[in-house]
This record gives sequence, C-alpha cells and structure tokens, in this order.
Amino acid sequence: ASVLAKSRVFRGLDADPFGRVVRGARKVNVRRGDILYGNGEGAPDFYVIGLGYAAISVQCDPDREKVIELRGPGESFGEENMLAERPHSIAATMLTDGVLVSVPREVVLETVENDPALARSILADLSRRVFGLLRQIEGRSSRCGVERVASFLMQLSDGKADIPQEVVLPAPKRIVASLLDLTKESFSRVLRELTGRGLIEVHGRAIQLLNVQGLAQVCSRGRGCALCWGCARGGAWIA
Repeated sequence: ASVLAKSRVFRGLDADPFGRVVRGARKVNVRRGDILYGNGEGAPDFYVIGLGYAAISVQCDPDREKVIELRGPGESFGEENMLAERPHSIAATMLTDGVLVSVPREVVLETVENDPALARSILADLSRRVFGLLRQIEGRSSRCGVERVASFLMQLSDGKADIPQEVVLPAPKRIVASLLDLTKESFSRVLRELTGRGLIEVHGRAIQLLNVQGLAQVCSRGRGCALCWGCARGGAWIA
C-alpha cells in the first residue's frame, strides 16, 4: 500500500478503488540483473517500483541493446503493453536490488471500469512519457555529447544554481551512456571535459556539481535558458 500510494498512477485514487488495487497486488523482491520481461513476452501485469532502478531497453541487434529509459521509485512500467493486450516490444531489467509491486491486468481493468480517475491517471502518465521520449529524441538529434551530459546532470540536480551539490548517477556509466546515445568512452571523455572546465568533480558514480550555473549555460548552449530545470525535468524517467 505504501509503494502504490507514492506512485504517479495510483496516489490520487479514492479509498475504495485504491483498496481494491492493493488487495489484488503483490510485492516482488528483485535482484540486480533480474529480467522482468523481454521482447515478445506476454504482458499480464505491470509493475510499480518501490525501491531500486530498472532499465527499459530495445534490442538493436543480436549483440547490442539500447537503453531508452531508466525508471526509479514511484514509477511504473509495462502498462502500455498490458492495456494494448500485446506482447512486450521492449525489455525491463533491474539495475539494482529492489522491491516492486506487481498489479495484475484484470485488477487494473476492473478498477478503471468503476473509477475513471485511474484511467485519467494512466493516460496522464503515458502522455508524460511520450513527451519525455520526444525530448530525448530532440536532444539526441540537436545537441552534442557535452550538452546531453550537462542536461542529464541538471536533471539530477535540485535546481539551486547558487550552491555546489552532489548528485549520484542512478545507473552504471555504461547504462547512462547508452541512455544518452553515447559510448562509454565518449561519456567518460565528456565528464573529463566538464571536469577540466571546473564545472564538476567525478568520484565514481558520485558527481560534485561545482558550478551549477555554468553547467546550465552548457546545457542551454550559452543562452541562459530560464527553463533549464523545468524542461529538464520533463524527462521520462525522473521521479
């Protein structure tokens, strides 16, 4: 109940429909590396993350997967295929140990029929993800690697431009690199460049943002975008 109450999809439900969902759901303990579903598999349930992070990826070729989103606590995944009654066209893999709540399809459909608020909530969440994916496509086609990494780090920041702060990459560098459409080597090279500019310091997955305003300038190509933190948080995976 506590996990579902914090999720975007279920937190606004009234007591009766929320209780119906809780009674039909189950907790799932997962480990790093667990594959929750793969391309072509059936889609009977969808999941809400209580603890941990998952990578959503597509198979580019037999030897390479492309990470398209990261999902963290409070976020859900799998509902688009469940509602469409189609096999998954993507894969979901745990990046960390964690706790999920699995909600069966029949429970969702029964609740939607009796409470349109859930349908509106699911549509709003799916729309937010579409918007976020469009932003990613736009960023990959119009921004260089340095700008993409700066934007990603800004997404992790709390939006306070006047003080240094530490952020932690939510996934290994190779996963973040794939998300940003970079090789691991290119991602590391960009981090070194930003370090050389005096904007950040890197300590493994912990990154100290020394000059948040300067990072915002890189992200916005020097235009001083006043929407830097607002538009960055349109990203599909940010909780």
